[in-house]
Amino acid sequence: MGLLLLLGSATVQIIFTIILLTDDFLGAPFSAKLESARSWRRSAHDHSYMDLAGSSLVSRVCNLDDSLVLSNAQAGIITEINSFLGLGLLEFQTAGLRPGMVLSTLCILLWCLYLLKEFRLVGTGVEAILHVARSGATTFEHGSFRTISYYRCWFFCFTSLMRMAIAAGILYAGIIWLANTASITELMLNAVALGSVMEVDEMIFSAMMPKRIQNRVQELEAVKICFTRRRSQCEALILVLFILGLLLWPWHFLLEPLGSTMLQVKHAYCGGERDFVVAMNDDVGVIFAHGTDSYQRTDRNNATLIETAVQDYAFVGFSDFVSFQATGPAFANKRGSNIADAASTVQSCNDFDAWFVFGRPKSVIDYSDIYAVYWRTVTFSLGFGENTTCPEMVNYCDRSSLLRLVCGPTCGCRSQSYNSWFMVEAQGCSRVCLQRRREFVAEVATYPESCVDVERDDERWLALWDKYPAAAASYAKITEPAQLERLSWTAFWAKEVGCAALQNNDNYLEPVTKSPWCAGFDQFFSPLSELCPATCLGCGDYSCQDVRTGVLQALAPHLNATDCADIVARGLCDQPGLEAATLYCCRSCDGTSGGQDGPEGEDGDGEDDDGQGPGYGHGDAGHDGAEGGDSASEAYGSADDGGGEEGGTGYGDGEGSDGEEDIADTGNGGNGDGDDESADEAGYGGDGDEADGEDAGDADEAGYGGDGDEADGEDAGYADEAGYGGDGDEADGEDADAGGAYGYTTADEG
Repeated sequence: MGLLLLLGSATVQIIFTIILLTDDFLGAPFSAKLESARSWRRSAHDHSYMDLAGSSLVSRVCNLDDSLVLSNAQAGIITEINSFLGLGLLEFQTAGLRPGMVLSTLCILLWCLYLLKEFRLVGTGVEAILHVARSGATTFEHGSFRTISYYRCWFFCFTSLMRMAIAAGILYAGIIWLANTASITELMLNAVALGSVMEVDEMIFSAMMPKRIQNRVQELEAVKICFTRRRSQCEALILVLFILGLLLWPWHFLLEPLGSTMLQVKHAYCGGERDFVVAMNDDVGVIFAHGTDSYQRTDRNNATLIETAVQDYAFVGFSDFVSFQATGPAFANKRGSNIADAASTVQSCNDFDAWFVFGRPKSVIDYSDIYAVYWRTVTFSLGFGENTTCPEMVNYCDRSSLLRLVCGPTCGCRSQSYNSWFMVEAQGCSRVCLQRRREFVAEVATYPESCVDVERDDERWLALWDKYPAAAASYAKITEPAQLERLSWTAFWAKEVGCAALQNNDNYLEPVTKSPWCAGFDQFFSPLSELCPATCLGCGDYSCQDVRTGVLQALAPHLNATDCADIVARGLCDQPGLEAATLYCCRSCDGTSGGQDGPEGEDGDGEDDDGQGPGYGHGDAGHDGAEGGDSASEAYGSADDGGGEEGGTGYGDGEGSDGEEDIADTGNGGNGDGDDESADEAGYGGDGDEADGEDAGDADEAGYGGDGDEADGEDAGYADEAGYGGDGDEADGEDADAGGAYGYTTADEG
């Protein structure tokens, strides 16, 4: 019977040891969770997993949101890692004490001490038996062994060795199990459970061994063994070294790799950027991403708008912030609509506070029922009370598209005098309010007298560009310093140049949307033709100003010029590739390189009667300049008009037109009798072929005339203000006209 119980006890312990070492019991190594974490992370940023507060699933899991509906297992793993390594929610490096590793080491130490006790008992028992005299039979005397049979002695030694082997196996299995326990709360439980395995033999002995045998065993006297001091000290030293070895092995080869793997797993779950979601456009096949809010623990007092609405509707059955849709299609339609859809359906250009604050009587359309949720939503979102008026929220117009929808007039949606940024349907301005802007542009295009560019010093122009950098950065979500600097430079450039900046030059496209300034962009800004109709529509005199002194070098350093006078003196206005000179020194350069046509003058003698302003032009057979009185200003031009037949070139003194002031003008006289016609403002007469030998023409205002072949000796052509005329061949000697904003027109009339 005793032999059977011995075999049974050994079998049970061996089975426990084998089970402890199987993968099914130990489970997959923690490193297997690394690939699982990476796979989960790749899908956890799906936009469909966002919560009502707009936080991504990754952010919620890593912040251990206790209201998770999904990914609770992943949150549990992160909790275990944080507890085991002593990490904060979003910490990825250990510092100081690592509770799990320390506790695991202590549990392994206790387990080793427990098994060391077993080893010493076995060793002491074998030593005691070997001290008993051996003979052919076992004899007892006074409750102790007097002799022991050889068979019994060797069988005892064999069973002791088997017991020691089982203990060693259980020791190894226990260390592996404890070192792989990632839950700090389970470590102590596992250590206690292991201790019960070693108690199996004692439990079997107490429960199943016959009582007579139990009494005989208990009555046996202990065999005395002599221990010297040296032996005791050596034995203690060996045991200490053995324990240290048993601790260093799991720490270096099991616990440290486990801690490192845990850090990798947590980084795979929560490392990097957590606050974004992605979605793929199935039609285009392009992946789009969107930034989300970081998860914050909330309560009723600081819940988000949608969380408040859900709470109210769930337990009250009504919410001020919910527009209930009766059917599924209606719900899907509203959920998929954007602010532009809402802006296109608003049928009144009024501030909504008229209905929700001031109590204006309802019209045919019950706006309070349709738009109440819009009004309450915007006041709540901006931190105002429901009775707040639109003027009180005006400072937020540039930040909220919904505010522009409910407070369109206050936010400037219907006023062309307001800045153009966000004044489009796609940014909340209703179609009804924007109609006034469109009507203004149509009016100025029809009535030239109202087609006037705003001055660059006008408060509206300066305010427009003061707000541009922030508006463009907000629209395009720009955060890079270099890009922000470019937006600021664009605003500075536009404020200095004025409406001329919107012309078709190198910078006439808005840098963020790549859309023409004049035409606008339906997702960001309304056309700037509202402020610069003459420049954009060509319906009046466009703005032509020189930049301020000291600014030219900053705007166009490649010109290497200090001011516009330097530009003109160096002749840069006509140089190919240096269009910036004409743009930044528009007024000065028009005196040398041409410009816009001036008012049409009378044909004929080419004399100025009353004009004062300089007219600058360059053209063949151009039109006469403006009539006017004497002008003290000098304007320079050349007129290649008909002259006398003689070949000589003469220089004469021109006379003042009406006697008030004589200006010494220099004219390259024609071939003839040398009688120059009077030149009001310095003009160069040209080579001519005229029947009467008189000069073919006078340049009334700095114009370049054309090559004239006229039958009666009249002027072949006058260049009016800043116009390029064509080669005029006219039978009657009338001037050929130079048309167009820059006058690039060739007039060939019979």
